[in-house]
Amino acid sequence: MENKTQIKQRLSKVFDLDVDSERLMSWINYFCEHNTQAKIFLGLARAKENKLDLIDAIIGNDQFLNYMIVNAKFFLVPDPCLKWIDKEGVRIIYWLRKYIEHNLGVTINQGIHPLQKDAIIYNIDTWNNGVNEKIEFISTMKSSWKFHIQRDGITAWLKGKPESEICDIALDCLRRSIKAESVSDIRIENFTDLLCFFDNSNLEIVELEKIKEKIKNRWNQRNYREKHDGKKQCNLLLTSKGMARLERLAKEHNISKSNIVDILLLMEEKEKAYIKKRLLIVEHAVNGLLEATSTVEMGNSFQEPVSTFLPSENNDNQHKTENSTPKQKPEDDLGNTAPELLV
Repeated sequence: MENKTQIKQRLSKVFDLDVDSERLMSWINYFCEHNTQAKIFLGLARAKENKLDLIDAIIGNDQFLNYMIVNAKFFLVPDPCLKWIDKEGVRIIYWLRKYIEHNLGVTINQGIHPLQKDAIIYNIDTWNNGVNEKIEFISTMKSSWKFHIQRDGITAWLKGKPESEICDIALDCLRRSIKAESVSDIRIENFTDLLCFFDNSNLEIVELEKIKEKIKNRWNQRNYREKHDGKKQCNLLLTSKGMARLERLAKEHNISKSNIVDILLLMEEKEKAYIKKRLLIVEHAVNGLLEATSTVEMGNSFQEPVSTFLPSENNDNQHKTENSTPKQKPEDDLGNTAPELLV
């Protein structure tokens, strides 16, 4: 004796459709409950035999069977047109529900199915349009889904990120951005929960994009702090020559400029070889400059020309020329200008 599964499979063969037997049976049950002619056929069949099984009633009446086959071919889309849904995971089911309700102006009826792929397909099967219209609608729906995940601004960004940390940040951002009573029932335990929330939220698109950016910024800030733990930012004003040396050393050793500075500071702290030597050189240069300036002043005090006390046009022009020409200050090999001496 055949069991229920075998009977359904036999019925599927009789209908000769590229449709799963469970899906076909769901549609038959719906059609016989809502189609007047099917009700009449079923009532007549059951009147002849008390409590006759639906499948037996269809198979046992050629006229009823042909009527059901014609309608099944008109309403049921072949399985291959719906296979792409299987590859998209749980997230797409919630998105499809919202898409169908919005575009068809209906409320998804789960029927005998929980909210999963079968519930979505059940509502497409029982939609009162023919196969051609349904195939076109499914094709548009598939394109809309692909476009949605490409532009949602967060799916690609989430790849490779730690799930629990991102979800904690996301939930906190949502609580800060949305009214408390609206967030109390939100559960964000994994990326699927997070993406489903964004797909099905009633928030404006602009508001959703702001929340996504907040999540990204919070994560980037945390990640930056962890990577730079124990480090502080420092701004240094270098001469053009000093900057050129720093860049040249970084390029030569293939490390960052901050690493170059770290290494030089570490070595100077250990060896104490460069700064003291450099300061001595600068000190000797300054002392030499002071001695030279003092000698010049002493020579000038004994050679004051008489003409200085006799103003003339030539002397005035000479003083103007000397005063109008700025003296260039000497630079050391680091590009530093020698200090100006006040006498």
